[in-house]
Amino acid sequence: MRILHVVHQFPPEHIGGTEFHTQWLAKAQKGQGHDVAVFHRRSGDGEGMKAHEMDSVLIYSAWSGPMTPNNRFRATFGEQALSTQFSQALIEFKPDLVHFQHIMGLPHSLGAQVQRLGIPYLVTIYDYFYFCANAQLLTNYDDSLCNGPRAFVNCARCAISRAGRPHAFVAVPPLVPVLGWRNHRLKRFLQGAKQFIVPTQFVRDVYARRGLPDEKMHVIPYGIELPDPEDVAQLGEKRPFSPPLQVAYIGGISPQKGIDVLVTAVAKLPPSQINCTIYGDLTGFPDYVNKMLEDLPANITFAGRLPRPVLWQTLHQTDIVVVPALWHETSSIIIDEAHVMNVPVIASKLGGMSEKIRHGENGFHLTPGDVDELTSHLQTLINSPALLAEFSLNTPVVPTQQQILDLISAVYQKI
Repeated sequence: MRILHVVHQFPPEHIGGTEFHTQWLAKAQKGQGHDVAVFHRRSGDGEGMKAHEMDSVLIYSAWSGPMTPNNRFRATFGEQALSTQFSQALIEFKPDLVHFQHIMGLPHSLGAQVQRLGIPYLVTIYDYFYFCANAQLLTNYDDSLCNGPRAFVNCARCAISRAGRPHAFVAVPPLVPVLGWRNHRLKRFLQGAKQFIVPTQFVRDVYARRGLPDEKMHVIPYGIELPDPEDVAQLGEKRPFSPPLQVAYIGGISPQKGIDVLVTAVAKLPPSQINCTIYGDLTGFPDYVNKMLEDLPANITFAGRLPRPVLWQTLHQTDIVVVPALWHETSSIIIDEAHVMNVPVIASKLGGMSEKIRHGENGFHLTPGDVDELTSHLQTLINSPALLAEFSLNTPVVPTQQQILDLISAVYQKI
């Protein structure tokens, strides 16, 4: 089969859950004998497209100016250069199937281009982009959780806040029809898809309430490249727990991730009892990072990005991973990766994260933003090494690469 994956951005320029999963899936399908290509947008001056190979997968990297937030938003309504480049990729590669991973920053009309050629397509849904311009159901004006558009007035407030003009209420009325039209066009894009893949039951329920046919949605977790068993064996036995508790956060560094909640909670505990290492890119939200770095205790370290080759070794040396997100994360690859290494997790009881943890059996749920509750959970684990060991024994089994590929292949066969 000739499979073309379409994604908004791609490594090495951008690194995140969607990008990692797309890269993993394309490489794995190539290993199965399929012809696989990826089309993505990158940032760049002018317009153009370059084809190259990565892990034996053909990559079409297209650009149409710098990928600023405004350009990314405008592109949804139409971007002739990107449409032309995508058409060229379709003609050259001649896919049997197009798998849209994400179209943020890409024209909504790409779906119609595929349909005009008689090629079926499916969509993997990673977030709330198709009815929330923020994609996260988290408001820009007061950082509160959102249930979606309310006549698009709240969406317009988000837009002007994101533009740095939160009090420019005169701009709200003109933006309402623009955001309504955006969602209408993206709904049309979804309606053209033959099937959908969602990472968790939570996401399936959210989109079912918004009219997506339940029978066309298939819950398939993200695929991750599992470590080589021999490499894991070389790491040796996990050390018996003894203070200090080794805590890690691994992921994006941004306000909605709630890292400040973790920093504040750890700072309330005696330094001799706990060490916390935070891994992630520190450059995206410098003001947020600098505020956390003020008067930072010596037992909390911001270590920057964690190189992929040392992920498993780092998790092997970690007692507990904390995911204190403040938004409805649809899933969490780091939770799965922690469970691969039998590391328990404390995660916010929001979105798809809570489906991965059985509270009190293999980790703890956390009320979003509750510093005292997180402090209590950490103190409980410090005081109860046996509980930590029990959590480690009860971590769920993560699906293998082959199991995930089989599930995705079954969806392809429906098409």
